[in-house]
Amino acid sequence: MCLCGSLDRFDKQLKEAFAAPDCCAVVLEMNSPGGSPSQSALLHARLKALKAEHPAIPLLCFCTDVCASGGYYVAAACDEIHVLPTTLVGSIGVVAPSVGLPGLLKMYGIEDRTLTAGTAKLGDHPLAPRNPVAIARKRAVLDEVHQDFTTKVTAARGERLKHAEAYNIAYRCGDRKSRKERRSALFDGAVYAGQTAVAVGLADGLYDDLTVELERRYGKGVSVRELKARPSLMERLQSLQEVSAAAHATALVRAAGAELSASSVGVEVR
Repeated sequence: MCLCGSLDRFDKQLKEAFAAPDCCAVVLEMNSPGGSPSQSALLHARLKALKAEHPAIPLLCFCTDVCASGGYYVAAACDEIHVLPTTLVGSIGVVAPSVGLPGLLKMYGIEDRTLTAGTAKLGDHPLAPRNPVAIARKRAVLDEVHQDFTTKVTAARGERLKHAEAYNIAYRCGDRKSRKERRSALFDGAVYAGQTAVAVGLADGLYDDLTVELERRYGKGVSVRELKARPSLMERLQSLQEVSAAAHATALVRAAGAELSASSVGVEVR
């Protein structure tokens, strides 16, 4: 199955996959840069629960382009994680992008008239000057979400995680971490390519082709049943865009052919 999105999209397919007769493994094909921490946590928990119900069925994750942030949170629930040499893996961190624009407003004579009920409601507002209290509250939220993420990954991957090796990589890049930070160097939000991801314990091995790998494990006669969730809004929009682009290209080719045919009329060869 291809897994990227919310639990609602995949719950039915996950249950069917584990309940399939003569199932020798459930395989997730992962391509996700992340997303909602809550949805990642829900998917992680559901995979763990299904695995507990079916302990004899291996749960394998094969990653393609990206397995990062919330995507890795989900993948960590699997028994094994396999990546391509070019897969980007990791980003075990939490981010809250923001900018500050009060100076720009002042320059153009714009007045922010935002009203709130509750002293902390405004938070780290981009139109207001930096507020140390709001920033501290925001930092506390990020740290709490990050702690949940790292706790789940640690519980799932255990001794396979090689924080010392991750620290050595960071050190070579000029990142001088404290002693405390070195003990959790894999959780600083860095991203690793496939082979390095295996070296630091974020992944268990490399693969080149999913079908070939499954045949190697389970024999040439292995039958793969692909289960897909209903497409998301963005996937439907992308599909419509691709169909529209193809139709437009076809129309251009036909128009060009007609133009060439018309221009050839009346040509005399002597």
